[in-house]
Order: sequence, then C-alpha cells, then structure tokens
Amino acid sequence: MPGLLASEVLGQPGVFSFLKELHTLQAIRTDKVSDLLLTSGIEMPAPVFNQLTEISIIFEAANKFYLSPKGHQMWWLLQAINGGNLKEILQQLRQLDPTLFPYEIVTEGMTADFIHGLASLPSFRRVLICSPWVYLKPKVLHKFAYAVYKAQERSPGNKVDVIVIARPLKQTDPQYDKRFEVFRSLTRIGVEIVLHEKLHSKLYIRDPGTAGGVSQAIFGSENLTSKRNIELGIRITNDTVIINKLITYFFERYSECTPFKED
Repeated sequence: MPGLLASEVLGQPGVFSFLKELHTLQAIRTDKVSDLLLTSGIEMPAPVFNQLTEISIIFEAANKFYLSPKGHQMWWLLQAINGGNLKEILQQLRQLDPTLFPYEIVTEGMTADFIHGLASLPSFRRVLICSPWVYLKPKVLHKFAYAVYKAQERSPGNKVDVIVIARPLKQTDPQYDKRFEVFRSLTRIGVEIVLHEKLHSKLYIRDPGTAGGVSQAIFGSENLTSKRNIELGIRITNDTVIINKLITYFFERYSECTPFKED
C-alpha cells in the first residue's frame, strides 16, 4: 500500500494492545504472531501484520518477531497519548532517539545507566569497555548477561563482540577473590577480557546492530563497578566522527594488552 501512514496503521482497533503485549514479551515466535494479533482484538490479522512490517514497526530475526527501534518509539508515543507518565516516556524516547540530546554531562550512575541501556534496547553488535577496576554485583552482572544474550538472539549467525580492557588483578588486593569471580563470570557469557598494566581510561561504547540502534560512547571518571560515587563524564550519542575516534583509541589500547587467563 503506497504512502501508508503510521497513524493509519497504529490507529486501528487492537493495534495498541498488540504493541503493548509485544513490548512486554519483548519477542514472540513467528508462528504465534497471528494468535497474538487475534487475542489483541484485531479481526483481520494478516493485512495488519503486513502493514506493521511494511512500515517497520516489527521485524523478524531467528524465527521471532520484535519491536523495531521505530516500533519502540511509536509504542512510547502511544503511551503518551493514552495518559502515560511523561517523564518516563521522555527518558525512554531519549534512549531510543538520542539525537534529541547528543551530548550530555553525567554525574553519577553512568555505568549502571549504560548497562540498563544495553538491556532495555539490546540492538548492538559490539560493546567496548575500558575500566581499570571491574566489580559488578550479581544483579547488575545478570542484567549485563541478559543484554548480551538478547543482542546475540537478534543477530543469528553474527557474533556479538563484548571486550573489556582492565588492569591486571593483584593477589594482594583484599577484593581479589570477588574481582576474579566477576572476571570469570564475564568470560562465561562470552566477554573477552584483556589486561593493561597502565590503564587509567574509563570508556564505554556501544555499536548498533544490523537492525539499527544507538551508537553511543561514555567517557569520564567512573569504573565498571556497582558503586554510586560522585562522578563526572560525558555521554555522546550518534556522533559517529567522535565515536569512531574513540573506537580507534580503544583498539590502540587493545593492541597493547595481554589476555586474562583463569588459571
């Protein structure tokens, strides 16, 4: 249907309920989409399904359907129209379309926000982290693992790369055993950890996936830990010139590293 408008598709009875369910489920098997459309109150699921795919509200990967970045935007805008919390909606839209605020000063929780962003929008193909000290509480580590799993699920056949550059662990460190266990847990979810004796930089980068997504970098004073200290950093979003320079910097440091070994 040439010139199909999103408002025409999204305004049809049952579409809001369908998007709400898919947003909650995060993904649905391809053979179950028609059933979900029917239970959402859509009497003719086939044409509505075709329209939602045509205007890129949903997409298929690994025999599952997901809301696209555009679909997430439309969902939050519909939430606003239906009386949702505007503060929360603006925060979500900022994550989905960070060109609204491409440069931001961050004073606390930058790593927690970074990991939360990975988990809430796992459309990335690569995550690059520089952090001299690495220590994540189990809850944050679980969220990180979930983000990596969901990103890989969306990119079948293409490995999602997650690389962390850190300082070597020292057995004289009172937290040695806990930090070592975090390193080991990260490697078990597919994270590559390499070590640099002189590392002092703190840098967090996400590269968008094949279905689109956010290109983002944060650099500042905060290590990859679960502490909530007073910090200072800058978040850069979708400025590919600066972010590519930071990626180059990351791989220059990476070339100087040695691999982490569990034994």
